[in-house]
Amino acid sequence: MMWRKVTRIGLVGLLALPLSIYALNGSANDSANDLDKASNKAPMNAADRLLPRLSTITESELTELANRIRFNETANRAEWQVFWSPHEAFPSLGLGHFIWLPADVAVEFEPAFPAMAQFVAQHYPTAAWLLAEHAPWATRAEFVAAQQAGHEDIQELQAWLLATQTWQMVFILERFAERAELAKARLALTDPDPRWQLFMHLMTSTAGRYALIDYSNFKGWGDLEQERYQGQGWGLFNVLNQMLVTNENIMKTNKNNLLKSFADAAYQVLEQRVSLAPNPEERWLPGWKVRTQTYRKEF
Repeated sequence: MMWRKVTRIGLVGLLALPLSIYALNGSANDSANDLDKASNKAPMNAADRLLPRLSTITESELTELANRIRFNETANRAEWQVFWSPHEAFPSLGLGHFIWLPADVAVEFEPAFPAMAQFVAQHYPTAAWLLAEHAPWATRAEFVAAQQAGHEDIQELQAWLLATQTWQMVFILERFAERAELAKARLALTDPDPRWQLFMHLMTSTAGRYALIDYSNFKGWGDLEQERYQGQGWGLFNVLNQMLVTNENIMKTNKNNLLKSFADAAYQVLEQRVSLAPNPEERWLPGWKVRTQTYRKEF
């Protein structure tokens, strides 16, 4: 199976950077062996059926994807992998700043930490409390107090996150393939649909794949009712639709202009989100501008 072959071979190379910098438990060889064993017995998944272009991802591209996503989310600072913004009601954790909601918090976003933890637990020893649906800290004040006190739960969480960088990246890629198929179904997209055609067209280049994978991990797919303000979404397919609205001949443009169009459309969609938000979100725009600008250039 092509995707499993890429996962088995390519992600072994991905082990080198995350684990050489961050690993606290185990070795890169141990993780690589575990990855290989898991890959050999894994069933066919959405990527095998739907996104064969993922099979062209090389070892160096996988490493670069992990580096860029980690930098976008944490600025490559290990301590920011366990983070709770003073402007948010939940912590953001790990390589992809996966959201883990406290029990009494409801947001419009899809919390990814529980799914990521469940996935990683299939391949790496994981404490039972990390598999809970809700975060154990009810408030940011409680979380920060535990951090400052060096509480054993915080230490265990950080050690686990830093030791499982590779599996978190595998989760991001696996989820990307599965969510693409799900979004296609939810949005009733057919293969000839211009949005799907544009999606598949962007999948043909390294920079295009980065833009699609990073943005969908960052702001979702645009296929969930709860991820909308006043009926308007901000996910990946909203970005692709904005590209088509701006230029109906976008498929005929050259690669550089295509990437620039994606970056511009992404920021326009995020600006619209802020303008429609029920609470002020302007503080996020400068950082979102920086992030979307990374989509403009080829690797």
